[in-house]
Parts: sequence; structure tokens; C-alpha cells
Amino acid sequence: MDLRELDGSTIALVFIGDVDGNPDALHMNLASAQSDGVELILDFGVGPFDAQPDMLERLSPVPPDIRNSLQDAEWFIPFEVAPLPPGTDLAMLVVDRLRRSV
Repeated sequence: MDLRELDGSTIALVFIGDVDGNPDALHMNLASAQSDGVELILDFGVGPFDAQPDMLERLSPVPPDIRNSLQDAEWFIPFEVAPLPPGTDLAMLVVDRLRRSV
């Protein structure tokens, strides 16, 4: 895909995971996409974030029947969220502007 096609579009980051016993809990963040064809920048209104290659692999167009549910986003990136394993050292998490990862 030519990343320039995404320039100016709205992308929904959809986080799905088990929250308080509900395995289908959902949280969504919307971002404006900017691209020069080389990299994709997502702007959440708090500063830009460079989309990582693994995110681009999951990027999909929003099906028309759920577009309203995703606040008219044209594209979405799904994420599955799981609880941290017991004993995880939180000091070892790497923080970037979007996520924490081990």
C-alpha cells in the first residue's frame, strides 16, 4: 500500500481485551494520519507518533456496516490487550507516547 493514500484520513486504534471479566471490552483512540509515502505519522492531538511496521501490518479499511461505531474512521488497527503477568517489574517497561511494552 502506498502510505500517501492514508494522508488526511482518520484511523481508529481499537483496543480489545478482558476488563473486569468482560472479554470483549473495547477502547478506541482516533488519530489523524499524515504520510509522505515513507512513514505514517498518527496525531492523537497530543503530539505525533510514528506508526510502527507491526501496526501497518494490521491496518485495515473499516467495513461500512461498523463505520458509525468507529466514529466515521476510514481505517482501523486492532490491538488485543492482556493483563500483565504476575510479578512483572513495571520499572522495566519501555514507555513511548502511545504504549508501554516489555
